[in-house]
Amino acid sequence: MSIVDVGQFMLPTPPATDVGQQSRAAAAVLSPVDLDGSNTRQAFTFVAPHAGDIHTLGFLLGTVTSAQDVTVSLQDIDLTTGAPDGVQDQTATLASGSQSSDTWVEVTLGTDRTVDEGDHVAMVLEWAGTQGDIEIDRCTCESRGGSVASSWNQAYAGSWGAKDTDNPPILYVEYSDASSYWIPGTEPLTTHLGEAINTGTTPDQIALKFKFPVSVRVAGMFSPMDFAANATVGMILYDSDGTSVLGSRTGYDEDETAQSSGGPWAAFFTQGPQTLTADTFYYAAVKPEAAISVTLFVTTVDAAKILDSWSGGQNFHYASKTDAGAWSATTTKRPCIYLIVDGIESGGAADSRLVGGGLVG
Repeated sequence: MSIVDVGQFMLPTPPATDVGQQSRAAAAVLSPVDLDGSNTRQAFTFVAPHAGDIHTLGFLLGTVTSAQDVTVSLQDIDLTTGAPDGVQDQTATLASGSQSSDTWVEVTLGTDRTVDEGDHVAMVLEWAGTQGDIEIDRCTCESRGGSVASSWNQAYAGSWGAKDTDNPPILYVEYSDASSYWIPGTEPLTTHLGEAINTGTTPDQIALKFKFPVSVRVAGMFSPMDFAANATVGMILYDSDGTSVLGSRTGYDEDETAQSSGGPWAAFFTQGPQTLTADTFYYAAVKPEAAISVTLFVTTVDAAKILDSWSGGQNFHYASKTDAGAWSATTTKRPCIYLIVDGIESGGAADSRLVGGGLVG
């Protein structure tokens, strides 16, 4: 099969929130909401990404001041108000003993919820009895403005408040067959931290280790980074052996971006676009060229399976190395490194997690 030109797009798809668009410290990425005596319910509304039976829900707790049992339910949406309809269709309990600050939690529904792809569903958190005081974390987004919102948050204080479409949920949805899928507008992370590297650090290179289920052509790379003054980097595509260079752009510094110390950095390979083999791991790496640090931003999830609910799935994850050593992969992390794809194998069909709706050449 031949490679078909498809213009240019990025994979994995960068999140629409600050995790994908900004080089932000962890504290700036999280925006918690309260579940307490004033806001007695919180709802995360989402669009079902796949037909099947929803079995497990995951989310991130912020500060836990007073733990009490929480009822987690799935509810229909009131078509008049857009808020949850108040009927607990399926439920689970988040026990007080499972609650601690800054902790990822998952609950299993007593009865699965059968959905069609595209169904609008609300996950509602409310006190099972005695009221406590806990935070539920969300992501921040300075630029989204609700324009791509398929997920949002609403607080209940006697009645449902307005939808907050600027701070989307940290939400994980797992089906009865243990599968999960990308839900645009949700980012089920536990941390988003900067990792500073230079020629004297361990590691001194960070990469996106990845493979596609079809052959693709990659023209370059994109990554939000923060640069110290006078730092330079190479953005390098390594072959499956982890050492042979297929494509690169070296000597890249802050003068080549619109911002003086950081922001979105796109690099097209001086060797031209590179055609990659299906089902083969490659490494898209950031390599500092001096003992001056560059900070690359890395997202961590609670378990490798959760990357299946991010664009690209588990086949796009973190790797690092020092000097001429071997690459070491971490399947619960993903660096903010994205591939600029400009060609796809004709007739190839990819896993739906790649772009959230299937990739067909």
